[in-house]
Amino acid sequence: MTASMATHPRKSSQPALLSPTQSPRCEVLFELFEGELGQVLLGRMLSGNDAGRLVTLRRLGGAPSAELTRAVDFARTISSPRLKKTLCTLRIDGTWFLASEYLSGVALSELTHALAEHGEKVATAVAVCITLDVVSSTMAARDLIESGGSAAKIRCLHGESVWLADFGEAFLGEVPASSVLADETGAYSGLNALENAEAEDVRTAGHLLLELATGSLGASALEDPSLPEDVRELIAGATRRTGAEPFTSLHAFAEALGSLDASSIATDEEVSAELQRLLGSQLEIRRQKVAMTERAALGESTEQDETKFFRAVSVPTQRETARPPADAPRAPVGEAHSNTHRIAPRSEPPDQLTTIFRRPDHLLESLDETPTTIAEAPTAVDDTPTTVAEAPVAIGEDTETIAAPLSSMPPELAQRFITPRRALVFVLLLLAVLAFAATTPRGAAVTNALARSLHQRFPAVFR
Repeated sequence: MTASMATHPRKSSQPALLSPTQSPRCEVLFELFEGELGQVLLGRMLSGNDAGRLVTLRRLGGAPSAELTRAVDFARTISSPRLKKTLCTLRIDGTWFLASEYLSGVALSELTHALAEHGEKVATAVAVCITLDVVSSTMAARDLIESGGSAAKIRCLHGESVWLADFGEAFLGEVPASSVLADETGAYSGLNALENAEAEDVRTAGHLLLELATGSLGASALEDPSLPEDVRELIAGATRRTGAEPFTSLHAFAEALGSLDASSIATDEEVSAELQRLLGSQLEIRRQKVAMTERAALGESTEQDETKFFRAVSVPTQRETARPPADAPRAPVGEAHSNTHRIAPRSEPPDQLTTIFRRPDHLLESLDETPTTIAEAPTAVDDTPTTVAEAPVAIGEDTETIAAPLSSMPPELAQRFITPRRALVFVLLLLAVLAFAATTPRGAAVTNALARSLHQRFPAVFR
């Protein structure tokens, strides 16, 4: 990876995304995380040029100050591939928020929190790659604000303003508004001030690399035996450890990181894989929640129970859907879906059997056989008729019928299943189909043979 090239502010002739007189409308969808600079939520813009756009909403303590307003106005005039776009400040139900572009992924602070909570750490090469991305983004941000003459006073790098996209790249957001928010909230008041804001950005990047590679910012973290010696020296210089030569600029730190051996710097794909390992379930839940809100916005059906929406769904295999042995114990209907990851259906199957008959070209053969041959795979039926619908049935490619022989049915069920009226209706429907098929020579032969056979087998029906 290489440091990003300098990016210049947009021309003043280009219109801003939102004019100061506009009052954009936005809806809050759900919370993303809680940060030192304020709670962050996901929202959707409802009006203006960004209508329909997903945004991150950082909750403000009150109405934006004049300094924050100036910072946001400036942020709306700049653009860089390394930065998340800052959009505007807005008020929702009496609460003020700072709206920024949303990317599918997680905030860097979410990753470091997960590392601390679970005692994990990322691979050193992945930590170097993320840090190099962050330093490159910070350099691009500083280049953009140099024209204002205040770059030396503005810190651009704050951990919770760094966004890790799920495809493996790091982006910097809320520049330069995050510097104003840090001053107003006192989030970093415990740190000793350095000679300028860029040196503080270098120190923040060094702490970031240390925390990712060791999972800690403690006093002994730098002595972690798993930390390569060359990376340890870079961290010591960036964090101003005693005896180490300090880095005075982001450019010098980026060059030192980029000069490491190629095996010490992971690829974007390796970063993405590490994010999946550490935060895969969180990323998937967030993606599915976003997808659900998108469907709701488009007016699509969202009848599915939200408590089931995020359950892992596995595709049933042929073995899972196969018919169980006749002597296998059967679970009660209410427990039929308790031992599977698939979502249970809203209702149980009806208490009736369904017969799938053979194709017309096999009809002549079946008519000369006994009724018990209608079903190729007879299924034993319990003594009580209520158990007939409980057996799960799967229709495979080679299965042509699923009905049990009528002779093996309990008398009560056979009476309910076959009646003279139903038999007559079926015969009439079958004759209508065959009459239509008689328009072809083969269909005529089948129709005539079937009519003779039915007349012989069921003479009472044709009287």
